[in-house]
Amino acid sequence: MRIALLISMLFFLSACGTNQQKQKTSEQSEDDLLFVKSLQWAKKREQEKMVDKNWSVDCTIDHLTTLKRCFAFTFGQKMSNNGQAYGRKDIPFQVYFIGKSGPFVIAGFNTYPGKSPTVRVDDNNPVKVHDYSGISKLEPDEFLVELLRKGKVARISYHLWPEGRQDMIIDLTGFEEAWQRLMEKKPKQ
Repeated sequence: MRIALLISMLFFLSACGTNQQKQKTSEQSEDDLLFVKSLQWAKKREQEKMVDKNWSVDCTIDHLTTLKRCFAFTFGQKMSNNGQAYGRKDIPFQVYFIGKSGPFVIAGFNTYPGKSPTVRVDDNNPVKVHDYSGISKLEPDEFLVELLRKGKVARISYHLWPEGRQDMIIDLTGFEEAWQRLMEKKPKQ
C-alpha cells in the first residue's frame, strides 16, 4: 500500500513539474520573443539614425527645459605624433543644436575645465571651439562647421580630465549628408 501511495505521489509531482516546466518554457519563450523584438526595434532605430558608415543623426528632448537637442555625431580615433589614426573609433565628436541655437561643436569627453578643443580641418588653419562648446555663452561654431562640411579629415586636440591634452582624428566622409539630415530634424528658425 505504501508503495502504491509513493508511486502515485511521484507521478503527481512529476506531472506538476511538467506543468511548471511548460509554464516556465512558455514564460521564457515570451521573454525571448520580447527580447528579440527589443533588439529588432533597437537595430531599426540605430539604422534610422545612420547617415553612412561614419555619421549618425538623432534628436533628444530635455525633459527639464523641453528643448529639442539635435546632433550629428561620429567617433574619432586617437592620433599619433605623425598625424595618423590608431586604435578604435571611440572618442565622441558632435555638431549640435539646442532648440534653435547653434551649431555648436563638442569634441572628446570628460573635458578639462577651462580648456577648449582646437580643430584643424584638412590643411586649413586651426580653429578653437567656442567657450566649452557653447555651453555657457552659446556662441555658435558656424565657421568651423562650414570647414567640416567641405573637409575630408579633421584633427582635434582636446583636454581630457585629469590627464590633459589628447589628440584625435575623424573622417569627415558623409558629414555633408549628416548636416543635411540635421537641418531637416532641428527646430526651424
